[in-house]
Amino acid sequence: MKETTVVIGGGPARHEVALADYLDEAAEASAASESYAWIKSLRHVQVDGQPLTCVLWDLAGEDGPHDIRKSYLAGAAGFLLVADGTRRDTLTSALAIHEAVKRVSPPAVSVMALNKSDLAGEWDIGPNDESELSRSGWSVIRTSAKTGAGVEDAFQVLARAMLNGRR
Repeated sequence: MKETTVVIGGGPARHEVALADYLDEAAEASAASESYAWIKSLRHVQVDGQPLTCVLWDLAGEDGPHDIRKSYLAGAAGFLLVADGTRRDTLTSALAIHEAVKRVSPPAVSVMALNKSDLAGEWDIGPNDESELSRSGWSVIRTSAKTGAGVEDAFQVLARAMLNGRR
């Protein structure tokens, strides 16, 4: 099974480094401007014994729903939204992006990655925010682009949700 997965950062939530260790095949990159880039890569995963090939579109530099081309979102099976735990505004941006995503690709599933877990003592996003996201039905995973912690978990949760068709 092959599914399209889109990785979107809420503001400057740096997720490219985290993706580098996760990818199976070299990325194809394009830059339309200095502030916008996409990276297309493949990742082969096994979820509960079922093979899944994720075609990853990493939409770097997206600050809000108005920055994302709808054609990149249409038909995607899943979205990994990335917020920077040290910057509350990136969570607000990621949630706004999620609303735009749902309008373009309503059956898609989503997972929220709260990045910079290696800097947890400096976070602006608190445990209450994480609890509220969970109560709202989000799968929330703490990740670190620096150490790679939680990255595999985030993609496994997303892949499982895509196969099960939830969120």
